[in-house]
Amino acid sequence: MRAFIQHCALDRKITGWVRNTPDGNVECFAQGSPDALTVFARLVSKGCGLSRVDHVTITSVPSRKDLIDFRIC
Repeated sequence: MRAFIQHCALDRKITGWVRNTPDGNVECFAQGSPDALTVFARLVSKGCGLSRVDHVTITSVPSRKDLIDFRIC
């Protein structure tokens, strides 16, 4: 799922990161244009063919100027 999220982000010029959490969930920080983030959120909510997405929580936080790409942590 992390590689899928990274691919979706890079295709839309979204910067940030994605990582697995200790409890088995996936967490990401994404920033970009509002339109790109809307499409990104829709794609991530559906997931890829090999994943199962049970729930997505979206929270607004301040943007970060230090992020220049989208990384898997």
